[in-house]
Amino acid sequence: MEDTEQLYLDLMKRALTYLIYGQEEFMPAQRPRDFVRRFVFDALGKRGIVPMRRLPVNLENRIEGRDWPAVGLTMIGMKRLNQLQECVEDVLADNVPGDFIEAGTWRGGAAIFLRAILKAHRVNDRNVLVADSFEGLPSPLPVLATHEDRVESLPTGGVLLAGNDSAPIQAFRVGESVWGVQFHPEATPGILRDLILQRRRVLEEDARAHGLPAEGHVERLLDLLERFEPGPARRMLDNFVRLCLRDREPGRTM
Repeated sequence: MEDTEQLYLDLMKRALTYLIYGQEEFMPAQRPRDFVRRFVFDALGKRGIVPMRRLPVNLENRIEGRDWPAVGLTMIGMKRLNQLQECVEDVLADNVPGDFIEAGTWRGGAAIFLRAILKAHRVNDRNVLVADSFEGLPSPLPVLATHEDRVESLPTGGVLLAGNDSAPIQAFRVGESVWGVQFHPEATPGILRDLILQRRRVLEEDARAHGLPAEGHVERLLDLLERFEPGPARRMLDNFVRLCLRDREPGRTM
């Protein structure tokens, strides 16, 4: 490959991983729990101002693909982008027929890079297909999470599907047979409302332990729950059920 084509691909990798822009990122801040800060947050929102928070980038994690970029278009990291380039170039060099597919995309960074590799090699007769495991769901996806437990690392062969600040690994899969989520797509606001009311004393004690005002804590939780839209998470559960039914052997119960 000519130096100019390689420089182009190196530039694409740095742009897709957001390493070209420096060592920090910015993302919208979460709505504060504190009343005064929440009041200011909401007032700014009404004026179309989105409060942001600064996030430092761990260079080693970004290269290895172990973090969740706030702005970058891929989460597989620089090393896996290098491996992807090597694999595609082997396919082209050996003239292996067929198109390319990213099965289980996030923001499409790997698919974008696939197109860049083909462009650099002046290949015009191959397609790049993208398959989204969360088809039809909004991003970010609102879900119900009722605990502070978290998965710290993916299992061998695991593919990250979703995450957030409280739990970077909220959903993952291993192959096409193992799918896991950390949140509760099966829960409903009604179920959670009853649980909150039943555990009022425990929740108030937990608020004190975390330095939050216990008085009105349960009411604030119920207020957040009232604004929760369960539809997207339920659609994800329906997608999972359809996946199980599709692969079920005839006559076998689930």
